Amino acid sequence: MIKALVHTIITVISDCIVTLFAYWLRNRNDK
Repeated sequence: MIKALVHTIITVISDCIVTLFAYWLRNRNDK
């Protein structure tokens, strides 16, 4: 149960990091 919860949290955090990184790259390329 705890393992599944940790796995879900890690997946969500990874998705957030990837999304933020892609957003930052797009903004940096515009300037």
